[in-house]
Amino acid sequence: MAPCGPSVGGFITTYASWHWIFFLNVPLGALAAVLAAFWIPNSREEHVKPFDWLGFVLCGTGCVTFMYGLELIGRQNIP
Repeated sequence: MAPCGPSVGGFITTYASWHWIFFLNVPLGALAAVLAAFWIPNSREEHVKPFDWLGFVLCGTGCVTFMYGLELIGRQNIP
């Protein structure tokens, strides 16, 4: 099944108002929080792992370079 969010959002903003998107998100978000509390188990690890600084830096660098590359694609003259 294809995602229907963009189509439903476009329908709502076309025939109602963009304010209705926020009115629909509040009950849907509350429902998602309640279902997540029931379905996701509350498990804890015995040993707390340290923060992965190398992964954090590499992921951040990768995201920044990816976005910069997309920005360069959209320009007329690439330096």
